[in-house]
Amino acid sequence: MRFHALPTSCLALLFGSLSQAQPTANGDNYNSSSINSIFGGSKGGTGPAQAKITCPTGDGVGLIAVRGSTEDPGPGRLLAPVATNITNQMPGTTLVSVDYPARLVPNYVGSEREGVEALTALMRQYTTACPGAPMALMGYSQGAQVIADVLSNATAPVDNPAQPLSTNDIAAVLLFGDPSRVDGESFNAGSANGDGLFARPDSKALEALGDRLLSICNDGDPVCDRGINITVHLSYDETNGAEGSEFVVNRSMKAVAAKKGKTAASPLEANGKRATAWTA
Repeated sequence: MRFHALPTSCLALLFGSLSQAQPTANGDNYNSSSINSIFGGSKGGTGPAQAKITCPTGDGVGLIAVRGSTEDPGPGRLLAPVATNITNQMPGTTLVSVDYPARLVPNYVGSEREGVEALTALMRQYTTACPGAPMALMGYSQGAQVIADVLSNATAPVDNPAQPLSTNDIAAVLLFGDPSRVDGESFNAGSANGDGLFARPDSKALEALGDRLLSICNDGDPVCDRGINITVHLSYDETNGAEGSEFVVNRSMKAVAAKKGKTAASPLEANGKRATAWTA
C-alpha cells in the first residue's frame, strides 16, 4: 500500500520556510506556536486508550472521528462541536475516536501511517460488532488525510491487502482541511481553488463514494489550499461546522431510512429545526 504524504525532508523545508516570519492575513508573523498548530490544534497528545465500540441505536449512526495534528486525544477541538451537533439531531448516535499519535513533527509521515492502520482496524471492528449499522467518518487536517488514504486503498487495505475493506455501510464522509485535497474534484466544497500540500495523485476511489463524501477547504488555508492564512485552517468549526454537520445528518438519515425501507425525514421535519441552527 502506498501512503500518500510528502517525504520528511519536504516537511522540514516547509516548516523551515514558515519559521521565517511570513505574514498572515491579519498581519501577524508565524512563530513556533503557529508552526506547531498548522495542521491542527495547539496541544500535544499521546493517544487515548483502546477504543470501545458502542453500536448506534434507533435512528442513530456510528460516528468515527479522526482528530487533527497535535490536538488532544478524542475527537479533537474542531470536530467535537460538529459531533455534538450531529448527536443532538440523531438520538442513538455513538461516537468513537481513532487512537493515533497525530504528530506534526517529527515524523508526520509515520504518524499518518499509524492513523491509517488504526482507522482500518477500527472500521473492521465496527462492522463486526455492528453489522449493517451505518457509520459516518469525520476527519480534520491530518485526520482528513488518514480517512482519504484508508478509503483510497479500501480494495487493498494496509492490514490485509487480500481482504478488501467494505464501504457499503458508510453513510457519510466529512473532511475539513485535507492536506491531500485535489482541486476540481466533485466532492469538494468551500472557497479554495488550489491543491493541498500532499495532493493525491488518484482520487478515483474517493469519487466512487459519490454524494456520501464532502471535503471542505477554504481560500488561504496553508494545508489544503497552500495559502498563508493559518486562521482559515483553524476555524472550520466556526465557518463550516453547520454545513458539515447538516451534510452528515442528511446522508445518515437517508442511510438509516434505507435500512428500514422508509423515506428519510429532513432535519427540519425530524427535529423542528435545521442543522444550521448551529451551537458550538
